[in-house]
Amino acid sequence: MRDSPKIQTEKFMSAVGRGLRTWTKIENAMFLLFTQVSGTDQHRATLIFAAIISLEVRLSILNTLRQTDKAEV
Repeated sequence: MRDSPKIQTEKFMSAVGRGLRTWTKIENAMFLLFTQVSGTDQHRATLIFAAIISLEVRLSILNTLRQTDKAEV
């Protein structure tokens, strides 16, 4: 038996909410990593990280900073 449209909508919205909550955790983890490897204070890291709207660019910057950090050790 199929769920009613109302139940289907509720299930869909619940799944969207879970996805957004998970993405928020990922974004927060990337920000914390950026703060650590950027060598700047949290306020400046927030301004810089928020200005980078592309996930691809954020990941590229994180990888570059991480590699630079490893090379300095």
